[in-house]
Amino acid sequence: MGHVQVRERYGHKRYVARYLGPDGREHTKSFERRRDAVDWLGVSEAGIRRGDWIDPASTRLTVGEWCEQWYAGRIGIAPATLDSYRTMLDVDLLPVFGEIRLRSLSTQQIRTWVRGMTTNRPWVTPPAALAVSTASTRRAVFASILRAAVEEGALARSPMLGVKSPQRAVETGPLDPEALPTAAQVWALHDAAAPLIAEAIIVAAGSGLRQGEILGLRARNARLLRRELEVLEQIRTVAKGQPEYAPPKSPRSRRRIPVGDEVCHAIARHLAQWPAEPDQSVFRREDGGLWRRTTFAYAWKAAKAAAGVSQSVRWHELRHFYASTLIDGGASVREVMDRMGHTSAEETIARYSRLWPDRDETTRAIADRALRRPDDGAQTGQK
Repeated sequence: MGHVQVRERYGHKRYVARYLGPDGREHTKSFERRRDAVDWLGVSEAGIRRGDWIDPASTRLTVGEWCEQWYAGRIGIAPATLDSYRTMLDVDLLPVFGEIRLRSLSTQQIRTWVRGMTTNRPWVTPPAALAVSTASTRRAVFASILRAAVEEGALARSPMLGVKSPQRAVETGPLDPEALPTAAQVWALHDAAAPLIAEAIIVAAGSGLRQGEILGLRARNARLLRRELEVLEQIRTVAKGQPEYAPPKSPRSRRRIPVGDEVCHAIARHLAQWPAEPDQSVFRREDGGLWRRTTFAYAWKAAKAAAGVSQSVRWHELRHFYASTLIDGGASVREVMDRMGHTSAEETIARYSRLWPDRDETTRAIADRALRRPDDGAQTGQK
């Protein structure tokens, strides 16, 4: 129980309210009038009973100050992850919320921020939107920061509640079949590429792995005897351009991909020249380090130039080449969705609708067969 203590000095009385908070510390505040001290004490004790008590000192705490406290408490975190947290705070969080009082932060302010990350991102110079997956990660980290504030008594309720992660839109427009490389071009790229990435080209075209997934494919997950690849990680570039292993793009991106002999032979050829320990990536730099996306992009650009292939052909077109071969071979929407790691059949259909063969005549025949008039003798109502 708290109490009000009277202090008198030079004939002037002050009423000091005291109580022991849930944090184990004594909290005090002095007033000119006893009634004000009693009211303040009553509000504080009622908050303790309801379980929504807030440390009075936190009323002056800004979002920026709390974020710095949270960051300082990150112990046992990989340096690359700490770098990514620091970048997020400095670039996308503190410029927007840093000076706002933590307890004044509203759900609407956060919702506007989440929306802004994937549209114009006006707080950076020059403005540049983030990918939906990156924006979702930033939202998740900020949610963790605010959840910690609730746990420490600095907030009664997280204003992040009710704020959804940005939704990833289906890739723009149906794929143009004319934009896909041919098998001859794939092998031309393989022959012209630097040896360190040559076999990765065949693996991409024969498995549909994204660039980050190929670079994050550890040797233990390339199961050549079973003729399958297990996608569990990808390489992500964090602050200062440092690459690190990270979860795949989405939960559906974790998948097992059956592969043919060409892919198995390509990996075997590469490992024969650059052996890898089970925990190492199959495709690494010559010094054994992980590829940076930018450095890998330079090698890919050089391969296209040497092979005489248009620079407009992205690495991702090798993934689309794989999808086109599945569709051409009669694979179902579900099979293509699973192999590509898409989150929904809608995404698969929207992206590859122009690759499925034309079935106009087939559907006409089906409808005609269902509507064919019965033989005269079997017609209903005939005598």
